[in-house]
Amino acid sequence: MAVLITGGSKGVGFAIAKRFAEPGRDILINYLRDEDSANAAVEALRALGARSHAIRRDVGSIEGARELMAIASEMVDRLDVIVHCAVRVLVGPLLEADPVALTQAIVVKLHRLYTGNMSFRLYRRALIEENKWRAARYGIEGKLIDFGKESEVPMRELATELLEFVDDVVDDLGSRSAVEYVNTILSEGTSAERQLRVYQETGDLKAVVRHLVEETRGGVIQPRASSAHAIN
Repeated sequence: MAVLITGGSKGVGFAIAKRFAEPGRDILINYLRDEDSANAAVEALRALGARSHAIRRDVGSIEGARELMAIASEMVDRLDVIVHCAVRVLVGPLLEADPVALTQAIVVKLHRLYTGNMSFRLYRRALIEENKWRAARYGIEGKLIDFGKESEVPMRELATELLEFVDDVVDDLGSRSAVEYVNTILSEGTSAERQLRVYQETGDLKAVVRHLVEETRGGVIQPRASSAHAIN
């Protein structure tokens, strides 16, 4: 069996990696910054008998995710299990949660504005990076900077505004269901938030691991009110 775990060098990701680690299994852990923790995790997994390797890539970007999968495919013949525990998570059934569809809609909408001789504001990259960091750190419960208003605005409000912004192009692209999945994320929460709820309800990190395993196997979001019960 070959298992790939993003964010697998520490925390819940590492706990899942240890649960899978057995003699003869390939455990690939993905990390972004902390090389020392990744190397320590690899050694710990090897001590449990697994063949383990660490891969440094940013799965917060589509290109980084593609590079990760390409490297993993060179290390093992096939991947039997993929567990996504990285900080930047887009949650939902694999075929429904489509960041590409939303990106495509934004690009098409901006192109229509441009060809219609309507301008759009340009902002410095450093400002964009600030919002990117806030999104990764605080998730949908945090606040981003609305550069037009020059103030902090709840991320939920900005996400709703973004969906309204691309609403007139998604039907032409045939991607409405994929794009509107953002509403499900806003109502049900991200994977990180569901993990925290399970821990708050049980006080047991193993329960969090079981919860993640069940979500990964099922490919569906468990109802908000029954996160802890899903792992029993």
